[in-house]
Amino acid sequence: MDDTQFQNFMKQMETADDLASPVSAKAIWWRAQIRRREVAEERATRPILIAERAGATLGWIMAAVLAAGLSASALAAFLVLTLVFAGGLSAIALKKA
Repeated sequence: MDDTQFQNFMKQMETADDLASPVSAKAIWWRAQIRRREVAEERATRPILIAERAGATLGWIMAAVLAAGLSASALAAFLVLTLVFAGGLSAIALKKA
């Protein structure tokens, strides 16, 4: 893009801004309320999320320690089931978001 094209682009953007209507105060207030609720929800659920992750990590570590005493085939089955379980959880988490 050379200088002439850039200047033309800037002129187009300037006219587009002039044609656009300003956002109403009600819309700004509404968006602020939504953002406030999202922040409050995130703040309230953060301890629960941390506890869930810590519990899942601790459970996996305990299962890994128990599986370490098993045969190689049992350990392989444990690892496969862990991957399947983690994939299922990620699919559920993606659907909720």
